[in-house]
Amino acid sequence: MKLFSSIFAALILFFAFGQAGHAEAAIGKQEAVDIVQNAAEAQLALTETERSFEEIEKTLSPYFTDEFISEYMKENVQKGENEYIVYGSDFTSYGIPFFNYNEKMEFGRENSTLKLYQFFEGEDEGPVSYEDHYEAVEFKEEDGGYKISSIEYADEEPKIEAVHTEKNTGDSPISISMLFSKTISENAGSGMEYPEALMNKKELVFDLSLWTSYFKAKNFLTAYFQSDDHANNVAFENE
Repeated sequence: MKLFSSIFAALILFFAFGQAGHAEAAIGKQEAVDIVQNAAEAQLALTETERSFEEIEKTLSPYFTDEFISEYMKENVQKGENEYIVYGSDFTSYGIPFFNYNEKMEFGRENSTLKLYQFFEGEDEGPVSYEDHYEAVEFKEEDGGYKISSIEYADEEPKIEAVHTEKNTGDSPISISMLFSKTISENAGSGMEYPEALMNKKELVFDLSLWTSYFKAKNFLTAYFQSDDHANNVAFENE
């Protein structure tokens, strides 16, 4: 009975902490660059032809948060001859910065925000002049992925920390499934009856794509099955 209580508790931990770990998984620098490039192309496309409000939102939705889209449309969407359009400009409000993707770009976490930024050297020639500054795109998790939530201009360089996206194989779902299977195999000769679902290993092997933090569940089971209490319980059942 205690075995099943332990497995039940572990499953609760699996769903409680596993999903939380998945939510904390961050994108990498190249993914951030890809999002920004695609977002810039989406904004450019809005200047080429008239569209309905719904079509504009649909074009922006894969790359920007709902709040960002709302503000962008308020500032930039104008009535055209038949529908709506964004008129092109070098200084469009909420427009993606003109990053040079062949030059150095920095990516990391500042507080709870992911940022991709680049240094822009000052320009004092031509019709437009500006001083040295940094332009950054910030990302926020929404609808199961990371999207652009704001655009920032600053004189000071953002103070970012590295974002680690490596997957920890030691805390993978398969580790727990193997632990369950091993536990059942060790107790199979004790005369205990197991539900068919538990005896079927396929039911215990979780989707390997769900790499996340299951260490609490794993440690919970490991501590129990290595404990003196568990050893005494198994000895009693085998008598």
